[in-house]
Amino acid sequence: KYSATKSSSHYTCPTKANMSTKAKLHIANSKAEVAPLLHAQVISCVQKCSDESKFVIALSGGSLPAFLSANALIQSFADAGVNPQWNKWYVFLADERCVKNDHPDSNYCSIQQHMLTAELPIPADQVFPIDDALLDDTTPGTCTTENIAKDYEDKLKSVLGDNGIRLHT
Repeated sequence: KYSATKSSSHYTCPTKANMSTKAKLHIANSKAEVAPLLHAQVISCVQKCSDESKFVIALSGGSLPAFLSANALIQSFADAGVNPQWNKWYVFLADERCVKNDHPDSNYCSIQQHMLTAELPIPADQVFPIDDALLDDTTPGTCTTENIAKDYEDKLKSVLGDNGIRLHT
């Protein structure tokens, strides 16, 4: 169950020990309040990362990449006095379109422009766009949403493990 609140509330990051934790939905009163609220939640989760853990985040497109712009995110971590531990970040896409990664409609393209800049040193092999090769319609049968979804599910499992994870395609 999710609960909505317009006030500041805390969010506990799911771990193996607390997978039944209830998440809270935060509602910002204005667009200007979104980035600080989002940054605070990300910082809180990163602070809870142990030495051996990973910080896994799934990003959608739209305005989200701009809210997580590299410079603003770096400044928020600095203001909070928190080490962002970029080497622990694993970035997935929550709702990517079936277009090439450099296409203007690609969420990955938007995330690259706003967030994944040289200033934000998340290892490239820990960022997971869809496989452009699967979008090549010159080989019959390869360019299907089923193939793309299955490949992405495999990428998720490679990081998260197969602990009963089943993505519905």
